[in-house]
Amino acid sequence: MATKKIKLEWDGDELIIRNVEVSHPSKVNANFRTYPNARQKVKTFVKPYNKKVLLWHNEMVDPVGYVENAYYRKQSINDPETDAVVVDIRLVDKNFIEKFLKGVYNTFSIGAVSEKSVCSICGEENCDHIPGQVYDGNLCYRKTYLDKYVELSFVTVPADENAFIPIEEVRNYCLLYTSPSPRDLSTSRMPSSA
Repeated sequence: MATKKIKLEWDGDELIIRNVEVSHPSKVNANFRTYPNARQKVKTFVKPYNKKVLLWHNEMVDPVGYVENAYYRKQSINDPETDAVVVDIRLVDKNFIEKFLKGVYNTFSIGAVSEKSVCSICGEENCDHIPGQVYDGNLCYRKTYLDKYVELSFVTVPADENAFIPIEEVRNYCLLYTSPSPRDLSTSRMPSSA
């Protein structure tokens, strides 16, 4: 399998981040959920409009960017044992871009509306099984069927441990594009604060 790493592109005052795995829907996450129909719903990240990129799912403040493209990958790069929802993000908030380039933010969480959620043990929507508990050797979790994605957030502790951008890839990009000095605006192709 040919791996597709994260790709960062500087576009004037905006940063485009391509090939970001933001969810691994068939793997049980820290909230004890899977998303069996994520493949069918991935385009709702960009239809009927491009969903916003937020901080900590906070819709009360300006977004830091938006999802430019979204697609499904059968085999994750971050975790080859599972699949992935992959997006391209355009960051437009200059203060946030500075923090991102310093490695402050690199993990994600999806915001979605679900159609229904059923128990992995009994298949019922309402039951007494507790997600995270083991019943007859089987982990209980919720199979959450999505209606649509509504936003994507940078968070500090993601439910999906593989929904991240490797910090070393960001650092390598900064080194490549800030030569000879990130402070020298006449030669740098990045913000002076990178």
